[in-house]
Amino acid sequence: MMGGPEDRIFPGPIWSPIHETNTAIDYINNRKGERDESKPFALFVSWNPPHNPYNSVPENYVSPYRSASIEELLNRPNVRFEGRGVDSKEAIR
Repeated sequence: MMGGPEDRIFPGPIWSPIHETNTAIDYINNRKGERDESKPFALFVSWNPPHNPYNSVPENYVSPYRSASIEELLNRPNVRFEGRGVDSKEAIR
């Protein structure tokens, strides 16, 4: 089926999680009249997991963590960087 929300053209140079959040908020507020406000609805928003390129993250999200060490950033017991090669540590920076 063509013409549904999944076929819309991406609006341009905006970080994907911001675009996805704004789209969800627009739907909740029914800004485009896309849903029947008299009917209940469920909305699930699933943001992409962090992945390369890390340099596309807006600076205001990066700056609070810039001085943190790899060990401080990867402090969960189920997250290991040993054995993943040098690239895994360098990609975070």
